[in-house]
Amino acid sequence: PVFNVTLASTHYDDYQLRLIAERVLERLRSVEDVSLGMIIGGRLREIRLDVSPENLQAFGVTLNELAEQIASADVSQPLKNRVYEGSNTGMRIDGVLRSREDVEKIAIRATNGRILHVADLASVVDGPPVERSTYTRFSFGQADNHFADTQGLEMAAVTVAIAKRSGVNAVDVTRLLRERVASMNNGFLPPDVYAVITRDDGDKANRTVTKLVEHLFIAIAAVSLILLIFLGPRAAFIVACTIPLVFAIVMGADLLAGPTLNRITLYALILALGMLVDDAIVVIENTHRHYLDLPADADSAARSEAAVLAAHEIGRPTALATFTVMFAFLS
Repeated sequence: PVFNVTLASTHYDDYQLRLIAERVLERLRSVEDVSLGMIIGGRLREIRLDVSPENLQAFGVTLNELAEQIASADVSQPLKNRVYEGSNTGMRIDGVLRSREDVEKIAIRATNGRILHVADLASVVDGPPVERSTYTRFSFGQADNHFADTQGLEMAAVTVAIAKRSGVNAVDVTRLLRERVASMNNGFLPPDVYAVITRDDGDKANRTVTKLVEHLFIAIAAVSLILLIFLGPRAAFIVACTIPLVFAIVMGADLLAGPTLNRITLYALILALGMLVDDAIVVIENTHRHYLDLPADADSAARSEAAVLAAHEIGRPTALATFTVMFAFLS
């Protein structure tokens, strides 16, 4: 999942919160580019039979017979097509038990001219299971604005988790999900139910990329300042233009090839940025050293030859160092 919203309340229990979460999940699934959704926590709804042994004995019905009749009534399956009124019609048996009343009306047998139903043999309960297997709790910390309302009380909680379709930008999907949750807080959800976004990978990715871009400009400014002080304005200008140009080429190649921005690619970009800065500094520094060896009246041809020679001297060692780091991470 890329987006989680947790429903917590001091008034509703985990069973009631799960029923609310099912309605929330239906509304979140309608958001564009949402793939799968699931509900974590809370007790599931079940229709339970509290069988009376006295009634079974009085009517001569065994427990196995009762179970078989209920299982045979809970059937839903397609049938073969039938020709009806000149048209080929698909038919199916739809006998799924959906409510307590459906179970109570199941006929078990006919006794003394009377049809015996489940309600005559057992009490049917529609609700949560009696035994608990898991607990889900949520509480606000002291830094949260809701802490004053709950005083750090542990509340029953249910989490709705949403996954996105493959290849879709998580930033756009989670932004739409946040807007949908905000709209549900205005009238759809009960006032005493807290809807807290506990996971938002889209917002995290957006902040990560923004921070990466900030660090990129910081790196360019720092390197340019150092080169300006020690090597002059020309060297600083070349590096200041080279770093964002190469970075843009890499991003453009990723866009054309298909990789998306995730933790792995962002880490690779940060690593590549450091290697790019190191290589650029080495090339500029060696070129500057060769320029200092030229006579004061050297023409542009001599400077070009010196630049080519400087790049040739450190080209192979720099490339070898770069490939060594690449192979180290690939292995």
